Amino acid sequence: MSIPTNIRIKTILLMAKFESPTIVERKLKAEFGKDAPKKDCIISTFQRFCETGSIENRERPGRPSTITEDKIEEVRDVINKQPQSNVRTIATASSLPTRTTHRIMTEYLLLKPYKAKRICKIELKCVKF
Repeated sequence: MSIPTNIRIKTILLMAKFESPTIVERKLKAEFGKDAPKKDCIISTFQRFCETGSIENRERPGRPSTITEDKIEEVRDVINKQPQSNVRTIATASSLPTRTTHRIMTEYLLLKPYKAKRICKIELKCVKF
């Protein structure tokens, strides 16, 4: 869980003033209640601020995403032209891998898969007991 920016700023200011994580923890708990960070989080936030000069989180390791705005727009255009298409058809039309197309549709365009279901109605006058 990430600490909100206003609590991070308050943490840095209190640590600069008191230099004790225990005192800072008590002050934050009095002001923010159960949302206040614990002592180890206060220490790591202050150390990160001293090292980087920023209160933001560090960049996460790993391969960066290859999905660009152009690819998202291309998939959106194909869907607008052919709204009843499946993922494979859209992937072929936009010349992207199927998995990438599926990620764009679910994570970026917030589309959800559906399947039409047929519901049979049973009338009570036809049923004999």
